[in-house]
Amino acid sequence: MKSNIYIIFFFVFIAYKSQSQDTIFRNDGTIQIGKVIDIDSNSVFYNSSSNGDATHNQMSRLDIRTIHFSKDEISIDSSKQNYILDTKSIGFGIGQDYGGFGVNILLYPMREIGVFGGLGYTFAGIGYNVGLKIRFNKVPMHSPTSFYILGMYGYNTLIKTDSKQKEFTLKYHANAYKQFYGPTLGIGCDIRFSETYKSFLSVSLLIPIRSSEIDTYIKDNNITLNREVLPISVSLGYHFMIP
Repeated sequence: MKSNIYIIFFFVFIAYKSQSQDTIFRNDGTIQIGKVIDIDSNSVFYNSSSNGDATHNQMSRLDIRTIHFSKDEISIDSSKQNYILDTKSIGFGIGQDYGGFGVNILLYPMREIGVFGGLGYTFAGIGYNVGLKIRFNKVPMHSPTSFYILGMYGYNTLIKTDSKQKEFTLKYHANAYKQFYGPTLGIGCDIRFSETYKSFLSVSLLIPIRSSEIDTYIKDNNITLNREVLPISVSLGYHFMIP
């Protein structure tokens, strides 16, 4: 029930944000309506629609006087650092959103809201996760850090089923570990090290929402855990932006 509420929240948020539009005021007095998705040191990138067809556009910052974002109005300031805001990226790391030790592909259909999928290897075999990521940052992006929340479904728990087995082989891992699936929520931060780098470090603190299936499995199979299953986990990865 709780996980269903979180899912409903995500989709309501998406529906609301999809209706918002940004207004670009040019120096020549004309106005452009669209959705700004990125601003770098030279250009502003935005999506606009005409006759129901969405197009991706680019405009020189020298031609822009002001951009109005919902209730906030800002002016382009070339004297400040402007970090590149990613729209597509591929990352490599460790954690649930990477499927264990693996890869994460992230796509932002809207500036604040992204969808991702992770595929990797856990000690029990192949792990995966799919989910949504909502980031909180202003455009232009003058700060190297971008905070976000995320929700996903997939691999979220791994337990060791054979504490006596010591041999370190791939076969040992598959036989001595079991993974479980369920929803996971989290918070995190993307960190950029330069305004010219098209890559960033991503760190997350995750809270798996576990079912009673895990306790039942441990009890039914008389498994003695060497340590308790932690209520939180972390993920760490490095992403490269895709043009």
